[in-house]
Amino acid sequence: MSIQLSCRDLGIQDCDWVATGETAGDIVEQVVRHLRKEQNINLPDAEEILEGDFTQSPLDDTMDPAVATIIRRLREKLNLEERGTSPDIGLVSGRVKSP
Repeated sequence: MSIQLSCRDLGIQDCDWVATGETAGDIVEQVVRHLRKEQNINLPDAEEILEGDFTQSPLDDTMDPAVATIIRRLREKLNLEERGTSPDIGLVSGRVKSP
């Protein structure tokens, strides 16, 4: 069964791009590539997002809040974590830049 996930699903309202794949890994890899290249958003590597291991860049401490929200939404949409485990900052504009 094919999985689809769009930038809009992640809260990026000014982008119509959609990832399509067979696994959560396929989707996360495409999302990371797209957001880094087209939206200039500095996400952790796909493997780190899939594992949920943010020891190098904790979601709630040093990471840009917009990036943390995108990662939470991505993991939620792919059923990688339960809804409501962390706060959500709301809509995220495209072209968000992370330090």
